[in-house]
Amino acid sequence: AQTENSLLQPKKNCTEVKVNAISIALGAIDLEFERTLTENSSIGLAFVSKFHEYDGYTFFDYDSSITGFYRYFLGKKYAQGWFFEGYGMFHSERQFRGGVENNLLIGLGTGYKHVFENGIILQGNFGIGADISGNSKGKPRGRGGISIGYRF
Repeated sequence: AQTENSLLQPKKNCTEVKVNAISIALGAIDLEFERTLTENSSIGLAFVSKFHEYDGYTFFDYDSSITGFYRYFLGKKYAQGWFFEGYGMFHSERQFRGGVENNLLIGLGTGYKHVFENGIILQGNFGIGADISGNSKGKPRGRGGISIGYRF
């Protein structure tokens, strides 16, 4: 049985799973997995796959991506509050003339994460980076959303 005191203790070295609600509304699945390292840092991976275009228009200028990130938290609670992140993204996009172009992007971002006592997570974040490879070298691209998830 858990005591009241144990419920107030921060969960250390937790795993988090989140889904980006904004991305779903815009036609893509965006799943994020994050692991806390210390009270002020975490690492994670995000996977995005576009599933819908609106009359040929898409809000995503790539078809799929995998993003690795490191976050540093400024909050007083364990791995939550305001954070800054550095990230690298590998993404693929179909070309109009056929074929697929793969690019690598490096970027910086910021956001805020709140973890409720029951483990539910609410997070908002945004970032911007630039492609460092491929035909789109130097092209700026954004990353962001509003996510909900669970910490265990």
